[in-house]
Amino acid sequence: MLSNQTASLALFLLLHEIRMELLIRFAYNTQASSRISQYQGGSNFRNEMSQSKYVVKPNTNPYAPPDVYVNVGGRLEKRQEPTDIRSQFAHHEASIRVYGWAWMVYGVLGMVCNLLFAGFILYLYLATSFDSVLYMLISIAVSMAICFGIFMIGRGIRKLTDGGKTGGIVLAILNFVGFPVGTALAVHYWWLVNSDMGKYIFSDPYRAIVSATPKYRLPIPWIGWVFVALFAITLISLIVVVLILINSDFELQKVIEAFNELIDGKDLKR
Repeated sequence: MLSNQTASLALFLLLHEIRMELLIRFAYNTQASSRISQYQGGSNFRNEMSQSKYVVKPNTNPYAPPDVYVNVGGRLEKRQEPTDIRSQFAHHEASIRVYGWAWMVYGVLGMVCNLLFAGFILYLYLATSFDSVLYMLISIAVSMAICFGIFMIGRGIRKLTDGGKTGGIVLAILNFVGFPVGTALAVHYWWLVNSDMGKYIFSDPYRAIVSATPKYRLPIPWIGWVFVALFAITLISLIVVVLILINSDFELQKVIEAFNELIDGKDLKR
């Protein structure tokens, strides 16, 4: 007897649940049909378009939120989430940021090399008769300032600032003379920042999208691997040069004399 009552109660609850689901779907579809008829050119739709920036359209899925459209000059454009918008520009943005990282690495390596060279010059001054230390240290200081500026430009490009974009264009113009690799990279960067996508990436709305998606992972573009290959080739070349100097008849006094002759020659021209 108890089992029959339990089965009857379960059947009643199931039928009640089905009835409520059908009523919800019927009410939603009725409302959606009336709203869709308005969006197909009715007067209510035109009034809503003229008075509001955002327009809400019902979704065919009753469990999904309604779609939101933005009124752009009388034309409806579906509003997307920041991650959706950023994914459309992800590869382009990543390529631009790679140039920022490359300039930052170049600036850091340049400053490190200048510091090592400054130490070498001071060693020559203290240990030998090298008498052109002041001229060389001034040159190193100027080179350090240039490398620091390059580093800041790269940092600005990585942060998508207008100053970084302008500085990157200046560096690209200077790299045009480095045929063929420098010229190709300069043309590629010029195209990246001056294309329609590049101009939007350096705009305030896109920077706001980037700020709203801090955990978004950008893909690694092909230009990134090009820079990795160039860096590896440069590093291997430096190691080979150092090994050759170590294994050859490298004499410090000859280097000092060459420096002195170079500086004396410049002094004579003055």
